[in-house]
Amino acid sequence: MSTDKKFERRILLTSELRTSKQIEGLDDDNDDEERSISGYAARYNSLSGDLGGFRECIAPGAFRDIVKSGADVVALFNHDPNLVLGRVSAGTLKLTDDANGLHFACSLPDNQTGRDLHASVKRGDVAGCSFSFILGDDDQDWNDATDPDDRSKRFVRRTIKAFRKIVDVGPVVFPAYDSTSVLARSALVAQVNVTDIVIPKDFSEAAANAHNERVRRRRELLTQVLA
Repeated sequence: MSTDKKFERRILLTSELRTSKQIEGLDDDNDDEERSISGYAARYNSLSGDLGGFRECIAPGAFRDIVKSGADVVALFNHDPNLVLGRVSAGTLKLTDDANGLHFACSLPDNQTGRDLHASVKRGDVAGCSFSFILGDDDQDWNDATDPDDRSKRFVRRTIKAFRKIVDVGPVVFPAYDSTSVLARSALVAQVNVTDIVIPKDFSEAAANAHNERVRRRRELLTQVLA
């Protein structure tokens, strides 16, 4: 089954989200620089936890073309389109592809959302970062790999080589993505459906069948939680 044009989302546990008095390159007016945040939406060569039968890592340079193209990415709080924090085309969001991954810096709006979020980040109440994306089949590789923490174990690894589109980046309240309960809460906050990834059968039919059974069980539980 093709994985082309699937909407996906990842949340970074160690986002290093912080407030900044001034972020170079952003269009700040008056005291807006006092309400800026920055952090990494994703890091290169960082192996994820179990995403439902496979683990994932992002290859260095995967964000390069997106950033270079000047794609009009938006910054959202909790992926909520009603809580816009910044935008590339407006000069209030700056994306950088560096050796570590995808870094973002956002000048927050002078409204209640911007002020409250700045205070929450400063207090450490909001500490996670996330991004939504779309991949094509050619943007990813699948292979069988050795578990770096236990070399006696093997796992299915998905390597993302490039991104077709970055939909949004920004801070999130729930900095986790390893359980159905968190998936359900994230879906409720973002008001979108979480898309499950399908392991190509031509890679490993056994792995694909096992993964798809996990997906079925997760969907059943997710339906119960959201009911």
